[in-house]
Amino acid sequence: MPAIPAAGMRQLTYSGWWFVQRIRINNQPVWRKVSWLRIDREIEIRLPPQVDPDQRPLRIEINFGPALRIRRFRVWLGGQPIYDEEA
Repeated sequence: MPAIPAAGMRQLTYSGWWFVQRIRINNQPVWRKVSWLRIDREIEIRLPPQVDPDQRPLRIEINFGPALRIRRFRVWLGGQPIYDEEA
C-alpha cells in the first residue's frame, strides 16, 4: 500500500491470519479483533495521536470472494478516500 497522506503515516498493513484481524500503521498496532464467528468487512477506528496528530477516523472496507480471498480493499481517512484496489 502506498504512503498514507498524514503526518508520520508511511505504511498500513491488514492481516487476517488465523482468525485474528489486525491493522498496523508504520508497524504499530492500531486495531485487533479475534474473528472466530464473523470476519469484519467494515472497520472504523480513530487513529492514535502518535500515528495521526489530528486523530482522524480511519475506515476500511473489504470485499471477500470465495475462500476469504480479498476482492476489493478500500481505505478512507477523515472521510476522504485514499486507497482503492480491486483484485
